[in-house]
Order: sequence, then C-alpha cells, then structure tokens
Amino acid sequence: MSKNISISDDVYEWLKKVKGEDSFSSAIRKLKKRRSLEDINGMNILVDWEDTKREIKEMSEKEWERLEDAT
Repeated sequence: MSKNISISDDVYEWLKKVKGEDSFSSAIRKLKKRRSLEDINGMNILVDWEDTKREIKEMSEKEWERLEDAT
C-alpha cells in the first residue's frame, strides 16, 4: 500500500540526494534507524554544521595558544 505525502521542495531535493539509487521509502527507513549526534550528546551540534566547524576550529586554535604559552 502506498500513500501520497506533501513535503517542501527543499526537503524533497535533500531526500532525493540522500536516497541515491534507493527508493524514497527505503531511504526514509534508513534515516529512521539512524541516530544523530544530536540524539547522542544533546548538544544540537548539527543544527548548523558551518557554525560547528568554525567553533571547533576556534577552540583548537585557543588550545594551541594555551599549550604554546605553557611551554
């Protein structure tokens, strides 16, 4: 049995890329089984990946500065 659903264009385009050669149903089943990092650590780090990468880089730079100052 199949059902029709409505999703926004941006979600459709994303899901189409994610699914690859799989059917939409298979792709959604796989996504349903996945645990996200947000679920695991509760920090919402995937809300904006670019911001997360920038923050990690800044933290790394500060840590290097701290280590250099300590020597």
